[in-house]
Amino acid sequence: AKRPSYFLLDGKPLLLIDTDKNYGPGDFDDSRFSVRWAYNGDNHEAMKKNKAWGWGSYEPAPILEESMSIWPGHRFPRNVVQQGQDPLEEPREGGQLYVRMWLRVLKAAPKYVTIADFNNFEEETAIEPSYAWEDFRGHAVPDLYMRITRAYSRLRSEKLVKGEFYRDENKPDVFLYDGRTLVHQSAMPRRAAVILAPSGMLDRIRRRIENAR
Repeated sequence: AKRPSYFLLDGKPLLLIDTDKNYGPGDFDDSRFSVRWAYNGDNHEAMKKNKAWGWGSYEPAPILEESMSIWPGHRFPRNVVQQGQDPLEEPREGGQLYVRMWLRVLKAAPKYVTIADFNNFEEETAIEPSYAWEDFRGHAVPDLYMRITRAYSRLRSEKLVKGEFYRDENKPDVFLYDGRTLVHQSAMPRRAAVILAPSGMLDRIRRRIENAR
């Protein structure tokens, strides 16, 4: 309370209650807080029914107006050690899963988006830089998920990030934003993820860039 860095929702501190299938809205409330519920990533039914903020989600993330929750992938290393595999694994696909998750968020345009999460390596949902992260070719890209997160956070306001690669979801052409313009690429980039933009968005951004010159 002495450091008011909490997230405000409707003028009150946001209180997220992490549960699963057994509790939901109406089981707890507190007038001092804006109370929301977070469900496990496989509990799509409860997320949609209770319009929950969620704790990540298996693909496809439920589309909700207030907040959607996504993750870059999921795997229990303990299951891999014990069983040789994790039956619930959702592979990262070199960042491409996370890109598709973010594209779904952009097209749905919820008020908020929550990411599970920054540094949970126990369930391998982290976006924190790590030597283990790779692009779709297998090249090491420690900051890959931070870059994807930054690019899509900006793209929610139709802004580009210098040095990142973009493609319209319905077109094959890939472009590098060099800080001034979108430069067409003759080959797929290495050590990066191609940021998929909703259909028509890149054309709008390009026109604004050209008109600003």
